[in-house]
Amino acid sequence: MNNIYTLLIAGLISFSSMAQQESIISVSQDMMTSLKMNQPLNELEVKLANIPYAKLVSALNSDLKKQAFWTNVYITYSQKLIFETGTCEKSCRNKKIITVGNKVFSLNDILYKILLHSKSKATRVKKVFPSKWERELRIGYPDGRVLLAIDSHEQIVNALTYYEPENMDSQLNEVSLIFVNTFVHYDVEKNQVIIPSWLKNFKREFGKKSGMISGLKRANVIPENANDVKVIYSDKIATLKK
Repeated sequence: MNNIYTLLIAGLISFSSMAQQESIISVSQDMMTSLKMNQPLNELEVKLANIPYAKLVSALNSDLKKQAFWTNVYITYSQKLIFETGTCEKSCRNKKIITVGNKVFSLNDILYKILLHSKSKATRVKKVFPSKWERELRIGYPDGRVLLAIDSHEQIVNALTYYEPENMDSQLNEVSLIFVNTFVHYDVEKNQVIIPSWLKNFKREFGKKSGMISGLKRANVIPENANDVKVIYSDKIATLKK
């Protein structure tokens, strides 16, 4: 009898834990949905702010859950800020206006300290001793594709309703294909690939030049048999794509 009781309690605890994880992630998903439907975000922002920090940490217990949750939050607030101000450049992205788990973040906090890993300004390598909250919340193995998913262009923002942990890999593949087909251009005659200039700061996240070339070959942007492809970082791609 005691064994049955123990199993029942364990099952209830496990179910409660799963429900907690889903509800926390679903808040971020509901926010993205509401944003796309032009519905008010006020109530969802309150929910997001009032999540107990300890529950936030325990619920986001895998890279996929962290990726989905924080990508949804980043996109929602970046688009909200763009709608309110018309643009969102460096100073805008550094504003600490996003309250999650009773802690206030900026867009750059989410990007550089959670979705990626914060780096030393001097060496540009990962910080050895990040803050406690960063260690608790950040993704263990950053995925460069997330950088493409949070791009603010309409084609990217509207590619998916929201991100889900169980489908994160396929969703990132989908949005990455849309990104490279829209914003990356391969010039056959010059054997060079033109990439948006802002990605120059994230070469490490994509495996440097060889990683970028390999990824673009898998996406059929660059022919498989192309060798010694030159990489050009430029913002003139839109003109070339017309």
